[in-house]
Amino acid sequence: LSPAARAQLCANVEKLAAAQSLWDLQNAAWARAGPAMQLLANLAAAFLETSGQQQQQSKDPLRLFFRLHCAAIGDLLVLMHRRLPALTRALAVSPSGVKDGQMVSYEASRIAAAVLQPALAYRFQHARLYAVGDPAPERWTEHPAIADMLVDRLEASYNLCRDLSAHHFQALYERITATALPGDERPEHQTLGVFDDAVSVSHVSLSPDEEEEDALRPLASAADDDPYASPLALLRETIDQIGPLANLCFRVFVDRIARLAAASSAASDDLAQRYDALRPRYLLCLVPLGRAPVAFRLAEEYRDLPTLVTLVFVADPTNAAAHLRRYVERFSKDFADTLLAFYERRAAWASLLHTQDEKFDVWLKDYIDLRSAEDPRAPLSKLGWIHDVKVADFSAAAVRLVRAGLVAEEVSDAQTMLSLSKLAFIAYESQEPEVDDSMAETRLRIDKALELCQ
Repeated sequence: LSPAARAQLCANVEKLAAAQSLWDLQNAAWARAGPAMQLLANLAAAFLETSGQQQQQSKDPLRLFFRLHCAAIGDLLVLMHRRLPALTRALAVSPSGVKDGQMVSYEASRIAAAVLQPALAYRFQHARLYAVGDPAPERWTEHPAIADMLVDRLEASYNLCRDLSAHHFQALYERITATALPGDERPEHQTLGVFDDAVSVSHVSLSPDEEEEDALRPLASAADDDPYASPLALLRETIDQIGPLANLCFRVFVDRIARLAAASSAASDDLAQRYDALRPRYLLCLVPLGRAPVAFRLAEEYRDLPTLVTLVFVADPTNAAAHLRRYVERFSKDFADTLLAFYERRAAWASLLHTQDEKFDVWLKDYIDLRSAEDPRAPLSKLGWIHDVKVADFSAAAVRLVRAGLVAEEVSDAQTMLSLSKLAFIAYESQEPEVDDSMAETRLRIDKALELCQ
């Protein structure tokens, strides 16, 4: 068989797994009534209509879809994505519009997960057996509309959690924004406002005057709670949806970006920027939803190091040191640079310069050198000499202090930097009996600059 034929066989089995999962989901919904329970059947009817098979849809369009059109299950998701806005608007003017709209949103997310989770699970477990090779043909899950659909499902799920919450706990919001978010920016240079409209992890049973400890209690998890009858159960189920939906969304984006990049398509950069903006948003929104462990796992899997650093200090600050050690061991210099950038944005100079590992000392010196070269007037250019002294690199400390003194705006600052540079140079001379020409020239520059400051 050709690689294309083997790829098609793999895709067909993925779609069969998706169809079986979707059929099981619908089987559990037959006994219920309402627009949400008819969503899949209505989508099947609309699919038959748009594909020019109206004559087949008279009795049971859903049954006909599963019998004859499982290969188009990806198209069904695309159709759902395109039809949901109109359906939502129509429900908004009905007597039970709010409730029906919430249930349709919840059911649409369940349909998306029921299709994509088993399909991707089969691919990850068995795709290698088909020996498709590289580059593989474009997969059906990489359709741009499926990526858009998953983004919409995530946003809708988050909004549903917000709407179901009785009130937003201001203490939680203020604590998070004060400790983690200032200084973080999106690629478009807008403040990262992921915790705006922070969602409570509790529900209407909590009164506004309860203590914060009570307000942050996890949701109840009674086994007999029915999301179609209980707002509390619906809130809990919707919160549980967000992690799996985020995982599916990230995977589709990663696969499509990789394919576009392999084809040298200019669209890959635009899609990557979009992915980099939405990924931290949905990872961080899991924290006020009480799903921080899920956020950690996804950030690790998709190697979102800036978000991982933020999660360490937001979600589990008491164990921050242990988390940081583990991630430095796992991600090495990449994580170290991300952590140092986090400290620099917050002007946390003591934390940035406090290192207890020789390997980290080397990474910190490289980071300081890079940032000093990029911006000689940056605070780190003035403070980097402290680390040079720590690692006994007195020549680098002297040079760095001279540079900082020469660009200082205040005479007193220049005098301080140049005086310290002279001391660093003396320490260097005690290490090196023979001073090379470049350092001798540096010593001469120090003396002349100090004279000018008198």
